[in-house]
Amino acid sequence: PGPQDRGAYLFAGAPHERVSGLRQEIAIDPASREAIDHDVVRANFSAYLGGYLQEGDVAAANLTFLGEDRRPLGQIALSSVGPQERSGKTGLWPVAESAPVPRGTVALMVDLMFTSVDGRLNDSYADNVSVTLSEY
Repeated sequence: PGPQDRGAYLFAGAPHERVSGLRQEIAIDPASREAIDHDVVRANFSAYLGGYLQEGDVAAANLTFLGEDRRPLGQIALSSVGPQERSGKTGLWPVAESAPVPRGTVALMVDLMFTSVDGRLNDSYADNVSVTLSEY
């Protein structure tokens, strides 16, 4: 299971590392900030998360809304997909959440964390991570 273009944007845990991750910060165009401060912008955060067979390795994905002073204003956390949710299969499953963008948000921070629980390798995966902002 996974996206049709699986692997095109694939991230995986670092070999021989129990915990690994990556972070990307995204500046919000100043022209969009007025709509955010009028509470009419929603963030849609999605990814395909997964792992290997029965191993308990999991990927986590978080989106943090940052204020002018880099202070966190809120967060969206995607549900991890562990071996129970995968029914013991290797693959990637879609997860998505959305929330209003808090007033004062000037940047977004995306964090992917890969945690190894079983086996020699960190077999946790994330693919097609996406963040979109839309007015409503």
